[in-house]
Amino acid sequence: MEGTWQGFWGRTGGERNFLTLILRWNGTAVVGTLNPGPTEGAVRDVDLDTSTWTVRFDLDVPDRASGATVRVRARGRLYDIGSPRRTVRGALEGDEPDSYFRITRQ
Repeated sequence: MEGTWQGFWGRTGGERNFLTLILRWNGTAVVGTLNPGPTEGAVRDVDLDTSTWTVRFDLDVPDRASGATVRVRARGRLYDIGSPRRTVRGALEGDEPDSYFRITRQ
């Protein structure tokens, strides 16, 4: 999962929002940043299940309206595992109905 991943998230049939994830292995866990810059978020946890190639992200992101930190969870599946430009596709969990995301390793 290490590296820079770019893609989008959004609601089915709605607006797409560009995103960048920068992930690295610190020796015990995957850590990183979501959308680096003045309004960046933090990667709290990444869990990869290699038996099914599913991945779960736990992120802290700033709310667009209030600026308060909001916990976002997403779950997806890893595709093209042998490729350096592998992809994760999935959905946001919780309060984001009909949401999806897709990121590709750069």
